[in-house]
Amino acid sequence: MEYLPPTTLAIMFIAFGAARFENQRWIRARSMGMKGANQAIGTFVDLTGFVALLFAGAFLIAYAVDQSILQALVLFGCGVAGVLAVSVPIGLLFGGDNWLVWIVGTVAVWPLGLALIPWVSWFGVA
Repeated sequence: MEYLPPTTLAIMFIAFGAARFENQRWIRARSMGMKGANQAIGTFVDLTGFVALLFAGAFLIAYAVDQSILQALVLFGCGVAGVLAVSVPIGLLFGGDNWLVWIVGTVAVWPLGLALIPWVSWFGVA
């Protein structure tokens, strides 16, 4: 089917979305008063969330430019459905809010984002 993204890309985008989701849960917990002893880690968590959000949007726009808007919307839909399918069981398995899952998600955002970079031409630049 022509409108479906490659399976590998969809799986990587879902993994990136799940990692980003767990990072956002940590940011939410921080905004509700959870503070650690090290401010640098908090800054890293917040910066990771901001960069990941910008990257996800830019990636979808670049994918739409390279492929089509329909394929980018399908990839976005796969990402949303996949995040729900992955993150809900993780939350149930680890008992809801779990700092270990948040750490793994926050750290995983960076290599997963780097792995997604070659999938698009970045508006003809790459």
